Amino acid sequence: MKEEEFKIKYQEASDPMHQKVEDLVRKSGQDFHVYYSAYESTPEGIPIDNLDEVPIKGKIKVVEQGSDFFGSGKGYRSKVLDSPTWLELCVVANEMIIATGDLHHIYLEAVMVSTSRDSKQALTLIDGKDEIKITRLIMGS
Repeated sequence: MKEEEFKIKYQEASDPMHQKVEDLVRKSGQDFHVYYSAYESTPEGIPIDNLDEVPIKGKIKVVEQGSDFFGSGKGYRSKVLDSPTWLELCVVANEMIIATGDLHHIYLEAVMVSTSRDSKQALTLIDGKDEIKITRLIMGS
């Protein structure tokens, strides 16, 4: 595929995803900061819209330690989410960006369940009978 054709196809695939994210973030009443980049790509490198996919099933809580280096030093704790889609995690990522003040790391690249250093077991909270996975959003710059 020629470079110009690649650029056009890339834009045609990525612009609608970007618009979905921006629309939902603004609908939630937030200023828009997050950019989604946790998508898969075709063999040619064209983004595939996976915003409606669920990356982690079950109840989760997104947690981020604050940093004075890029942000306000404030941490972030989301509400409990039940099997959120990537699109829903974009809204959470945007909230996290605002709460921490880290406007440098604005690209949502991945989500992972936090693990303890010693046992490598997932850290969890117990809420009644439900296990809540503590997760982190991997944000790039």
